[in-house]
Amino acid sequence: MVEQEGKQALMIQLPWTVPRQENTQTVILQQPNGQKVYLDLNHSTDTTAIWSFVIAMIVALILGISATIIAIWYGRKSFDLTKQSFEAVIKQIKSSEDLMASSNRELIESQENLKRMDIANERCNSIRSVAAEFISLCEHLMYEAKNLQNNLIGTLPIDYLAELTQKRDLMEINGTRLELYLGKSDLSASILMLKRGLIREITPGLKREKHDVDVSYWQDEIRNFKLNLTDYFEEELPNKRKGE
Repeated sequence: MVEQEGKQALMIQLPWTVPRQENTQTVILQQPNGQKVYLDLNHSTDTTAIWSFVIAMIVALILGISATIIAIWYGRKSFDLTKQSFEAVIKQIKSSEDLMASSNRELIESQENLKRMDIANERCNSIRSVAAEFISLCEHLMYEAKNLQNNLIGTLPIDYLAELTQKRDLMEINGTRLELYLGKSDLSASILMLKRGLIREITPGLKREKHDVDVSYWQDEIRNFKLNLTDYFEEELPNKRKGE
């Protein structure tokens, strides 16, 4: 009766009133010789947890190292790509500068060539104009010298004498200008010969002195001068336009 009441009292007792007891699991292995071996499961559980933690740490460490290596590789790759892009931009800028410098040089050379051509054309036109006037005056003085020798009788009209003297002086002036244009050359020597020769031919007639004027000779000299001048325009002036 007393034992039954004790059991009932234990059954109605609340859980938190029951004293806390340590949960211990033990496995008993019985050997063939009848000996019993006791295995503490709590110790096995703790060892497993430790190894699991260690493995997790190793895996985390490997993943961390791998992530670091990948980040470094991507960083270097990004740096290399940035460097290549920068170098490409630098090359492009340098190429643009070289192209611009080359274009500027070509433009300057083209302008200089045009300037040289303009100067050469202006010089050519000046030479043509002066040479044409010089040749015309030479031919005129040649025929006037012959006419004076054919008409030595009488006094020359003042107006005629003044006009002829003016043309003689103008012929000499244009010849000197032409010599300066042409410089030292065979043409300059021909100009000097024509100037001095025709002045020498016409002066006696102005003084009413007799003198033999060979018109054919001066015609040949003037014709040869024209041909030489034409060759000069065709050969030497184009080279001067090119700056040679």
